[in-house]
Amino acid sequence: MMSQPMRDPIAIAVGDDDLFVMASRPGPRPQMGCFQALLRDSNSSSSFKKWRWIYLQPPPFTWRCEYDHHPICCCCRYHDSDGLPGTEFQDAVAICAHTMVGDSQIWISTPAAGTYTLDTESGAWSKAGDWALPFRGRAVYVPDDDLWFGFSPDYEQLCAFDLTAMSTATAPAVPLMAWDDLAWTESWVPTAGRIVPLGSGRFCVARFFYTWVNQLITFASGLTYDNHTTTNLAVLTGVEVERGGAHRLGRMVRHKSKRYDLGCNVAKAL
Repeated sequence: MMSQPMRDPIAIAVGDDDLFVMASRPGPRPQMGCFQALLRDSNSSSSFKKWRWIYLQPPPFTWRCEYDHHPICCCCRYHDSDGLPGTEFQDAVAICAHTMVGDSQIWISTPAAGTYTLDTESGAWSKAGDWALPFRGRAVYVPDDDLWFGFSPDYEQLCAFDLTAMSTATAPAVPLMAWDDLAWTESWVPTAGRIVPLGSGRFCVARFFYTWVNQLITFASGLTYDNHTTTNLAVLTGVEVERGGAHRLGRMVRHKSKRYDLGCNVAKAL
């Protein structure tokens, strides 16, 4: 089991054996266990594979950040009435985008600290720039196209990116193509999404939302009560990207969608 429990983790598989797990909200002063890895023990003499959890160095924007000196933290709008970092600051250093580039490069972005890369072989972090990755959540690499697919920052569209030259980039990549894979009402607020490649240009797109319902309740006494409830939804959609056109990408064909009502329980997309 993990060396220390982690809330809202981000899991990234590296190669066939290793798993890197990072807290999605490491905070300005994270605990030591906010970044861990499950690695295969190459020194094991057993014929069976053995793995072990290890602690890893968190990204530089966390352990270098000091409340009294960091330019982000000095702004009063990032603190609550007690002078401690508030929700807005926690969101500013939350990981909003991540992906795997090549065999050993993990890329992450935060709204305030920019984009960082981790070399999984050496364990060394480096800063790519003050800009953010051009997608939200996880972007997945599709070998058939040699491209990455992810959601636009507002979750409105499904996009394709070429991240092969990101190691020397001085600005974020721009989408090569963008498609509208699902339409929803204004009362649905997108909270998360996942893309699962199925091969041959086909994908399963999972989107998560919350919505609210207002119901006016009238009691026998004549008093009224405005009952406000929220509910969580998940929508799975099958899509297919046709070949052709620029970058061998054509129009997107949307197939069947299936909606699931999840009630008041928050669905965490892993």
